[in-house]
Amino acid sequence: YEIPDSVLSIADYAFSGCSYVTALNIGKNVVSIGKSSFVNFDITSVTIPESVTSIGDGAFNSCSSLSEFNFNARNCSYMGSSSFPSLIDCQQLVTVKIGSDVETIPDYAFSNCKSINSIISQSVVPPSISDNIFSDYTATLYVPQGCVETYKLAEHWNKFDIFSIGESVVEKGTVFQVDGIS
Repeated sequence: YEIPDSVLSIADYAFSGCSYVTALNIGKNVVSIGKSSFVNFDITSVTIPESVTSIGDGAFNSCSSLSEFNFNARNCSYMGSSSFPSLIDCQQLVTVKIGSDVETIPDYAFSNCKSINSIISQSVVPPSISDNIFSDYTATLYVPQGCVETYKLAEHWNKFDIFSIGESVVEKGTVFQVDGIS
């Protein structure tokens, strides 16, 4: 489903319970996404554009099929609270992709997403994050070539195993290639 570029704000509960949509592209001019706006939405992937500055409490609550979250918001300052993050019960969310222009990822953004196993950042400069962004640091972080050392020096990012996008990685006996963001 495509939310048109003419939309500036997505209201609270706007699409909650929609079960017929599997992919969501949010228009490039959307600034805010309301609380619980996509509760129980049956999507597998979502792309957040650069323009978004806030994502409401529980916006993607119980999106149990969500496996890929593409975060391109440059300066999103709010993504839920410690008691009610924007992404709750997204058990299938395994991949988070961070766009090249992202400067900050807000507190608690992915703190309730315990299945994330790979984070792909296209940002040459590590986005600013606090210690409560992720539930743990067991995921593998992939960054642009030549930026591994920069991320290893960046607070909180340095807690991840870090590899370059495009680098062959051996994980649990299997060799695979990380090609980057499609």
